[in-house]
Amino acid sequence: MPNQIKGYYLQWRPQKKTKALLGQVNEVFEVYEDQLPLTLRQVFYILVANYSYEKTERAYNRLGDHLNMARRAEWIPFGYLRDDSLHGFFGGDFKSENEFWTDTKRRAKNFTLDKIANQDYKIRVHCEAVGMLPQLRRVCAPLSIPVYSCSGFDSLRCQI
Repeated sequence: MPNQIKGYYLQWRPQKKTKALLGQVNEVFEVYEDQLPLTLRQVFYILVANYSYEKTERAYNRLGDHLNMARRAEWIPFGYLRDDSLHGFFGGDFKSENEFWTDTKRRAKNFTLDKIANQDYKIRVHCEAVGMLPQLRRVCAPLSIPVYSCSGFDSLRCQI
């Protein structure tokens, strides 16, 4: 049914078992409130680790369907989940000179110096899951520590 529904679906009435799962998901959101938004995969692994949720591709897909419907029914805020699958290069072109200067002033307000520029050792944080980058960046950015994701086989190269 989730593939047939387009847009909001406020009349959604999940089964009792699905409601229980959504209760667990809401507990996850409460515990990880400071790390929101989470990815579907992060929620899945937290459920597997803490709620004995089935660790199968089928269970993962089922969770995705349930959370999709829960968002469309406004049971879960859209801002609690994020999708990191969109990748691309975006142009730096401006529509006008004024737009360029507005952007430059905005970026200048966030100017900081590299806090570890003259250190003998460079600190870098590597993680396997790209979904962890936003959380790690929040912790590392104030310290000028770069964060990288090297998922899959690339993670073997991260062990420097």
